[in-house]
Amino acid sequence: MARVLTYLDAPMWRAVRELYLQDKVVEALAEAEKLGGQDSNDLYAEAEVRRDGSQWKIRPWLTVEAIDSELGHTRTTVLEIIGDACDALSQRFGWDQREATMIALLPLDVEAPWMPGRWGYFVDKEPYDKICLPHHLIHDLPELTKTVLHEFMHDITTNLSHGHAPRWLSEALSTYAEARLDRNTWTEIQSGRLEWLSPLSLDSMVSSDNRDAELHRSISGAYSQANFIARFLASEGGDQKLGSLLTEIGDETFLHNLENQILSRSRTDASLRKVYHFSEIELFQKAHAWVLNTRIPLE
Repeated sequence: MARVLTYLDAPMWRAVRELYLQDKVVEALAEAEKLGGQDSNDLYAEAEVRRDGSQWKIRPWLTVEAIDSELGHTRTTVLEIIGDACDALSQRFGWDQREATMIALLPLDVEAPWMPGRWGYFVDKEPYDKICLPHHLIHDLPELTKTVLHEFMHDITTNLSHGHAPRWLSEALSTYAEARLDRNTWTEIQSGRLEWLSPLSLDSMVSSDNRDAELHRSISGAYSQANFIARFLASEGGDQKLGSLLTEIGDETFLHNLENQILSRSRTDASLRKVYHFSEIELFQKAHAWVLNTRIPLE
């Protein structure tokens, strides 16, 4: 999940936001507590691991932060899984690892349903990108691998697209990277019991707070639809082509942006046309038809 810190946009919270996005999490928590601590559970979790934890530089560009006593005998295995997963994903999507990344394993005492990061989250910080993972993953190594792949794909997506990829595409690629497949949702879409969402509706749904119990089923279905779209795109050219799409979305050249403005096309729509030769709307139509007419993949 890519964290969206909308509450920090309020003027009184800007100092907290600035400290947090510089990963000065202990200082950010102190400022947040002065303001009443609104939704600062993630700040508390990150600050605790910073105060009480250790750091291991497992790649020139990749550092892991955790409370050593909570890792125990699993430390070597956990660090190896994280490094290998990030290396493999970088190779799949053509990421040159030019941006540093910090991966923090959050403390045991913040394992709670009301925590926003109980599935893990990614934040675009300075001077490095940051991924936070819940403690329970160290006891479920296959799930640790999947979560690292999901969150590090957010990292790759953000960097290759220079932050311009829409939320639906970011979640599509992250669920694809972790090899998620919801067969029940595939069947529900084929039967017509579940609506196929438009780009705008899908983007809105995957951006919703996934702690909302009433929206949980709809949000889950939206993530699955995004995953199916990524699978369709992968069937049209593989992972390297998906990486090319992100790079095209991130093109910052003046002429590229001027052309999109003249043609009234979004970055995503224009990039899809260039890389895959169909528009964003056509992608959603083609992916829907593909799901309707394709047997559920085995994996």
